[in-house]
Amino acid sequence: SLAISAYKKVPGIGPRAVKVGNACVYALGMMPESDAVGQLALLKIRVKFGTAQKGIVKALEATAARVGISRDELEEMSVPAYGLTDVGVRSETLGDFTARLQVTGRKPEIQWFKPDGKQQKSIPSVVKQDFADDLKELKQAAKDIEKMLPAQSARIEQTYLQQKEWTLPVWHDRYLNHPLVGIFARRLIWRFCRGQKVSAAIWTPGGFVDHRNKSVDWFDDKTTVRLWHPLDEKKTDRVTAWRDWLID
Repeated sequence: SLAISAYKKVPGIGPRAVKVGNACVYALGMMPESDAVGQLALLKIRVKFGTAQKGIVKALEATAARVGISRDELEEMSVPAYGLTDVGVRSETLGDFTARLQVTGRKPEIQWFKPDGKQQKSIPSVVKQDFADDLKELKQAAKDIEKMLPAQSARIEQTYLQQKEWTLPVWHDRYLNHPLVGIFARRLIWRFCRGQKVSAAIWTPGGFVDHRNKSVDWFDDKTTVRLWHPLDEKKTDRVTAWRDWLID
């Protein structure tokens, strides 16, 4: 937050405090925690100042070199979950009430539930009084998630241009079942390949299905996965079928 504020341009002057912003980037680059890498990835998307971009990229590359992996893979492995315990969902018990942070679309929403399970529209007064710090942390997590979602969306889009491919177990861990990235991964069509067997499929609560809504269940640990694109389809009727499936 401080880096974003420091790099913000003031009309007629330029960035407010370049040295402060650079110091933030340097500090994040030196931190061993994976959350720091996630914050650098966020800055890479949100900060447009050219010199700052160079510093952010340098910090990411230095961190990647320190742990012996590529910068892209480091970003991929270090996406923070912000306390989400399931894909797009976080539940907190605060006294007799339960707070449910859920990401619907591209915006997080916090819902409150009474002990009997009924929803309460406003924040319970007892939570404001007795759990002020927990409430503040929950609200901050929602704000952080909202800021991070566009960054992850853009990163996933780039994987097609890079023709990135993963083994099924790695893809499950970093994409399909990741509490934050899974929000997007479960709404996209993916291309699965094992030897000569290839199929495009999308996740549903009942399992993966193809463009005909038929179950696809032949995947194993040797299967590779990459993002599907209409340009990869030789038959235009499949593209049309996928469009119809998504509309339905």
